[in-house]
Amino acid sequence: MTELPETVTISTDEYLELVESSLMLDGLLTAGVDNWTGYDHIDRAAIRTGVANAEAALIAKGNDR
Repeated sequence: MTELPETVTISTDEYLELVESSLMLDGLLTAGVDNWTGYDHIDRAAIRTGVANAEAALIAKGNDR
């Protein structure tokens, strides 16, 4: 039997914000944002920390990955 993928429930508003953010990022990357001044100053460590914190919160609530 095929296992179902893990899921997270979010509000419709949050889902739409995530879709909008994803589309904005896709547009920026398509436009070559990685060549723009300041792109190298993105705090990637803070992004990774934010993702790690979100994963830890899921685990703490019993949604173990």
